[in-house]
Amino acid sequence: MVKRFLKKTFNLHEGELKVSLLMQLYIFLVITVLLMVKPSVNAIFLSQLGPENLPYAYLLVALIAVLSSIFYNKLVERYSIKIMAIASIIIFSSCFFLLSFVIKYKVFDAWILYFYYLSLSLFAVLVTSQFWIIANMVYDVREAKRLFGFIGAGAIAGGIFGGYLTTFLANFFGAGMVVFIAAILLACCIPIIFIVWEIKIKKISAFDVVKRKSPKSKVSKSSWKVVFSSKHLTLLSAIMGISVLVAKLVDYQFSDFSHKAYTNADDLSSFFGFWFSTFNVVALFVQLFLTNRLLSFLGVTGNLLILPLGIAVGCVLFLFFPELWVLVLIKGVDGSCKQSVNKAAFELSILPIDFDIKKQAKPFIDVVIDSIATGLAGFMLLFVIKELNVSPKIITLIILVSLFVWVVLIVMLRSTYFDSFRENIKASIEAANKKNSKKSKRKLTKSSIKEILSEGEEKEIISLLKHDGFPFIKVFKSQMINLIDHPSNRVKAAAIREISGFKNKITTQKIRELLDNSTDDEVVFEALSYIFSHAPSKENQLFKSYLDHEQDYKKNAALLFLAISGRNNPSLSKKFELDRRIEEQITEFTDFEHEQRWEEIAALLITIGYAGNKKYYPFIDKYLKSKNSDLQNMAIKATGLTLSEQFVPKLIDLSTNKTLRKNVVEALKNYGPSITKKLMELEASGELDEFEEQQIPEIIGSFHTKNAHQTLLRLLRSRDATVRSKAAYFLDSLEEKNEKFEIPKKLITRFILNESAYFRRTIRARISIEKAIKENAKDASNKERENLLKEINNQLHRSVETIFNLLSLKFENSDMQVAFQGIINEMEESRINSIEFLDNLLSSDLRRVILPLLEYQYLPGQENDIKVAPIDEDKCLNELLRTHGSATSLKVLQLIKEKGGDKFKRELLRLKKNNHGKINKLVNEILSA
Repeated sequence: MVKRFLKKTFNLHEGELKVSLLMQLYIFLVITVLLMVKPSVNAIFLSQLGPENLPYAYLLVALIAVLSSIFYNKLVERYSIKIMAIASIIIFSSCFFLLSFVIKYKVFDAWILYFYYLSLSLFAVLVTSQFWIIANMVYDVREAKRLFGFIGAGAIAGGIFGGYLTTFLANFFGAGMVVFIAAILLACCIPIIFIVWEIKIKKISAFDVVKRKSPKSKVSKSSWKVVFSSKHLTLLSAIMGISVLVAKLVDYQFSDFSHKAYTNADDLSSFFGFWFSTFNVVALFVQLFLTNRLLSFLGVTGNLLILPLGIAVGCVLFLFFPELWVLVLIKGVDGSCKQSVNKAAFELSILPIDFDIKKQAKPFIDVVIDSIATGLAGFMLLFVIKELNVSPKIITLIILVSLFVWVVLIVMLRSTYFDSFRENIKASIEAANKKNSKKSKRKLTKSSIKEILSEGEEKEIISLLKHDGFPFIKVFKSQMINLIDHPSNRVKAAAIREISGFKNKITTQKIRELLDNSTDDEVVFEALSYIFSHAPSKENQLFKSYLDHEQDYKKNAALLFLAISGRNNPSLSKKFELDRRIEEQITEFTDFEHEQRWEEIAALLITIGYAGNKKYYPFIDKYLKSKNSDLQNMAIKATGLTLSEQFVPKLIDLSTNKTLRKNVVEALKNYGPSITKKLMELEASGELDEFEEQQIPEIIGSFHTKNAHQTLLRLLRSRDATVRSKAAYFLDSLEEKNEKFEIPKKLITRFILNESAYFRRTIRARISIEKAIKENAKDASNKERENLLKEINNQLHRSVETIFNLLSLKFENSDMQVAFQGIINEMEESRINSIEFLDNLLSSDLRRVILPLLEYQYLPGQENDIKVAPIDEDKCLNELLRTHGSATSLKVLQLIKEKGGDKFKRELLRLKKNNHGKINKLVNEILSA
């Protein structure tokens, strides 16, 4: 009963209770010991040396902290955090044990008192810092966000318990016994560390061991350099420093006004005791019941703002009402939030940092920065505020200025916090893809272009000439002309194409010689095109001589040039009898097909495409079915040149072939934006199968028009997840190229929420089918269930793609791409970081809907708040038929065919109206059975 209550109340997942309670006990004991030893040490120090020595103690704390950090840094390089934590506990426990005898025998030399005052100050920050480092290892960032509130409650409870226990023991046994028992309680932390290490840290995956638990630090720099070489750590240090300074000033104001209000020492002690106890109780309530919820709602950096903004409100109020009750409110905000909401958020903010760095940096921030800030506060109080007799309102203004700096630092931290997760995700992706080769690209400069044109290999030259940004200027004229003599025919053809604007006797003569000697179809065509383009119009005989040339490759090249030229000049086509010549070639190629070179057939296909005469289209149609991929691609290119709608369904069918898809898209692009209407008619008719339908977004996305943009928006409502994913992807691409196509953010949010609902339904379907498989282990229809399950998993993946593509429309595209690659990465650490990255980036409405789904899908074995229960299998199948696309429907129908279709008649009759061939066939088979 208690276990169930704790798990439900504090969102503890299966297997987390034992470790979480141990970690809570660990910090409980540390803070209890601190609250037991601190009053005794402070009381003895003040009674023996007087309060006037406190500022000097503050300054010594800062100095010792800096010096000890150097020594600590050397140890961190050699030993694991486990050894360091245990050694620290042994050392401090021994010190406190000896202190009990110092108190008992009243050995109160000044150097001993300073030693213990400094030791206690180091203990307060060092041991707690080591605890949080271990907590960072035990929990990943998602677990930490849920559990740090619950675990941190142990610290606050330790503060309350330690205070009461000290009062009780001191009254009956004296301060010496209090410190002696504190030493024993501190030693109890050692077995806790061993147990937690054995249960949790040893079982971390190999990847996590590297990322979160390196046995030896690989950081060789000093702590100063480690912290201040990182913008994120520098900001955390600054936030720590400014928060300590503000806390000391607030405490001074509170103490000063309290002392004026209560001149009697007993009354003042009672006042302090009541309010400090109240602050701790409030802090405990906040930690147990609000911290996790606030972290979930506001995120890490949002929670860091609660403390400074709360103090700021109180300070503004104090300027108008400079009274003690206002200072009680300010101190209450500081006392209740500092060790609850603010502490949890601060510890979470360092989680993205690499463990080896964190192991060195965190003690430095917690010990050195805290101590230096304390020293500065003491200096300010001693030599500025008291010496100048600064008024309370001026002190309040100083606090407000400090709070403004604090808030600015937190706002800056938000960016570096994101950057840390972003870099971690990128590192994980690179680690997963480290086998992929990285090819460097040569930067294009004038000298490098000349070098490539003069000495480059064929592939490099062709790539350069096709480069969109190739700066074709007169500087390269001589190199381009020299390419006409290049050994590669591909280079020759590309060079002639590029120098078509040059006209001089030398160039023309070289190309004529090349034309006479070359037997390469592409080179001959480009050479003829150059010569015909620059020939005087009266040289018609030259044109006709090549059209009737005895060499086929020259005759075919001339005919193709005629078709291209005659497209916008029908009189030219008529003059040189284009149709007659095409018909003769078709007859010849049909009669002697096996004797023709594929290059000749390809040239004729392109010629027919440019000619645009429908009676020759059967020739193109014939080669669309060719087994020769080169001819098939040429036929596809030819269809795009015809601009005839009769080829559109056939092109969409061919687009399902990955090797042909690029050419199909290029062919359909030739039709222009008006083709989108035809494509949507085909999509709405149901005549396309699932693979054909999935190619439509890419084709439409190739047109940068408003109509294409609106059509892609319509496709976001498709029942096919792949269609929606591609539609979102190409919408994002269109928006990047044209800001006029921006979609309202509210509409994008609606699409994301709709996709999330689809994702949730699909998860429910998966759970239901998995349950049916278990319940019907020996059923023959299980094979069809497994096929359906495979398709459902595919739909889930596509749905995730759609969500991220839609998020790219609302947020920074590069961030969403990084997050998506991280979420599908095989490394769990990468997936966890991606989800946490999204948690801090998304708005609360999207975060609440999307993250539980992603956690369920990509963090298996972890409980979450998705709360999806299986439904009856028949109900599930009916729902899939109504809500999912044809790919899923086909798998469902196959299962229904095995089960029997009586219970699905209504849906089957609805599907019968669908024009999809495979679906219709299956439905008819089921209904007629």
